[in-house]
Amino acid sequence: MNWRRNLVILSMAVFLAAVAFSLYAPFLPMFLQELGLKENLSGWSGLMQAANSLTYALMAPVWGMLADRHGKRVMFMRSGFGIALTYVLMAVSHNHYQVFAWRALNGLLSGFIPSAILLVATNTPEVHLGFALGIIQTANSIGTIMGPMIGGVSANLFGVRSTLFASAAVLALAAVCAYYGTREEIRPQQRKSTFLTDMRQVTSNGALRIIMISQLLINTALMVIQPTLPLFVGEIVTTNVAMFTGVIFSIIGVSTALGAPLFGKIKNLNYQGLYVLGIGSGAILNITQGLTRSVWLLGGERFLFGFANAAM
Repeated sequence: MNWRRNLVILSMAVFLAAVAFSLYAPFLPMFLQELGLKENLSGWSGLMQAANSLTYALMAPVWGMLADRHGKRVMFMRSGFGIALTYVLMAVSHNHYQVFAWRALNGLLSGFIPSAILLVATNTPEVHLGFALGIIQTANSIGTIMGPMIGGVSANLFGVRSTLFASAAVLALAAVCAYYGTREEIRPQQRKSTFLTDMRQVTSNGALRIIMISQLLINTALMVIQPTLPLFVGEIVTTNVAMFTGVIFSIIGVSTALGAPLFGKIKNLNYQGLYVLGIGSGAILNITQGLTRSVWLLGGERFLFGFANAAM
């Protein structure tokens, strides 16, 4: 059946795309140093991450609307080859201003993984929908977990520019596989809605509003560390910085993946209490991470933080 074929191919494509999307994190500050930036590395790294996220947020509703009109498969080619181009442009950049521009463009062209999830959601029989979406999300999570580790090791062995070229090739391959390997049934929309209408419905629910605000704060706390972690690791170790950073980035994903199903299997669990415990322990572990001067201890604290993240 087409839905099974779609699921297998899109799971592989999403895994490859997730690896390519996340592998730059460990070496971005080092790449900026290589380009001649000597001051405010953490500031520029943060600006590049913020620009990417902002442009992605601005364009996501637009790409979603176009996907509904013209199909999700077209979005694979647009996003896959578009983002691959930004990685090539980053690889041939001569200064940090160019890298900043290409990171912002990268966010504008994003939408590969959301399109894959939407295609599976709209082309899978309802009885199999939960299973199919779970497989896609798992592929995305594993790719995101492995990406920084692969990026760190690759940058250490082959250099940053070669790693960026390789990630561009991987994205192009994922786009071709997703476009030519899947089948899509485009169904007419039963209800027309706008982004503002949907947001109004979400924010009118008091409990959901509280969850959204708390999740926004949690994600902010998680992401604010990302631009500075490679620099912090560089203060602790003097060699193989990208490799150590990649492993430390990825290890939190491993423990999150282990903890989430573990907490989910516990019967009669007080989820509100677990949520508060996760936030509290995560805050404490963030403080201790900032105080440690051992890369091995930092890795252990990041591993424990993954369980707190799973609780949240």
